[in-house]
Amino acid sequence: MIRKIMSQSRRGFALPLVILLMLVSSMTIVVIMQRQTAQTRLVQEMINDYHTHHAGFGVRAIIRKWLQSNSSELSEFASEDEVSFRFILPGELYVSIWIEDGQGIPVKEPIDIGPANLDFYKLVTARIEKTRPGSLRAKGPSFISIPTAPEHVLRSLVKDEEDGQRIANRIIRARERKPLDRDEMMNQLRRAGMADEEIARVVAITTFDPVLWKVNVLSEDRKNKANRYFVMQADITAGSLAITSWEERIGVDPNDPFAEKPQKTNRDDDETADLNDDDQDNRNSDNDEDDDKDDKTR
Repeated sequence: MIRKIMSQSRRGFALPLVILLMLVSSMTIVVIMQRQTAQTRLVQEMINDYHTHHAGFGVRAIIRKWLQSNSSELSEFASEDEVSFRFILPGELYVSIWIEDGQGIPVKEPIDIGPANLDFYKLVTARIEKTRPGSLRAKGPSFISIPTAPEHVLRSLVKDEEDGQRIANRIIRARERKPLDRDEMMNQLRRAGMADEEIARVVAITTFDPVLWKVNVLSEDRKNKANRYFVMQADITAGSLAITSWEERIGVDPNDPFAEKPQKTNRDDDETADLNDDDQDNRNSDNDEDDDKDDKTR
């Protein structure tokens, strides 16, 4: 009788032990599978990062080659508000680039401006830093490209704020009417009342032949439905190309500057679109006279 009771108690103790062992084994298997899944994901992420990294460098190398082959035409590409070129690469990778003049903003530490013009250059950059802190370029040639210099840069070419604003407005209106060259800029500055000495200082730190280019890049991976955005700064001097920066932009607005931009002349909105050359010249002359009248009233 006692043996029968002891045998039943052993069987009753063995059943919970078996269940406990099964639970421990199941949990161990789950943990091992989770670790294997995490390791697999990590390895896949590393592989994807490797491919992404090298794909980015592949795009960069192709753009560099294209820039070298088309260096003489970059000014023309930069003057057009549209895609400069598209590449179609293996694996359904589409690359679109936009060329822009990269010298509209002065550089923070000028190294090629010359000692005679350095003081004036630093006065200009100090005025810009006062109104737009941190907006100066970090690298590249020092000379300021007038055709693309923004209003606040043009305004900083003159000490007096009111005169600077007036001169900036004149230059912007002049370059909107037709491509601006050095002679026309000097003409506009002279009309604005600047002395020849002041004009000479401005001419000495500005350029109409930029060598620094901003390249906006849209890389479309249509196979994996993923887009990446890059911005390159390329300095092309005497046929030699140096990439001064290559950055990936995260969370940028795809409409600026990476979407296709409209043509400069919209015939529905631009009242001068249908004028012939003679009429356009007359219109420009009238605008110059209006500018002169505005200057005199001031």
